[in-house]
Amino acid sequence: MTDSYTYLTEDSLHLLINEHTRALGFHHNQAARFGENNLPYHIEQEILSRQQSIKLIKEELEQRQEENGHLFITTKPITGQDAIIDISYKQFAKVNKLLDAIYHSLKDHVDPHSYNKIWVLRDVNGGYTFTEAGKLWANRVGLDKDNRPLREAGILPGMKLETIYAKGFFPTVKKKI
Repeated sequence: MTDSYTYLTEDSLHLLINEHTRALGFHHNQAARFGENNLPYHIEQEILSRQQSIKLIKEELEQRQEENGHLFITTKPITGQDAIIDISYKQFAKVNKLLDAIYHSLKDHVDPHSYNKIWVLRDVNGGYTFTEAGKLWANRVGLDKDNRPLREAGILPGMKLETIYAKGFFPTVKKKI
């Protein structure tokens, strides 16, 4: 029975090192300057440096999205009207501000302060229902209102949301007096 290990010759080891250094953007002369014993350390440092750069770029993109992004909300499941609300993500950056703005489009159909009792938001694309938000959530965690940034509640720029009736709520016709 033979071992399943592959034995590398010195030449094949050099080829492997050169291949990996080129893949990371190192040139052969840079690898030689580091020396073979220090090369793994320098490769690791380059990988960490690139990971940090990627992280900074992602953070910058998130910030730009928040500054320029929008949310698109349809109220049709509750109002029966084909209207889409286009809301600036930056303008309504807190959960309570967003819910208040949406409520104004629903006020003929739901009671004030009824998020999570009568209505909730649902992500149209993913189907996620945002039940961990609003005044009920805030009270449960000892706060007066849900003043969290939208991102912290899972609401991201560019999302398409819809207002739906809360689970267990059965709508009746709201009469205007």
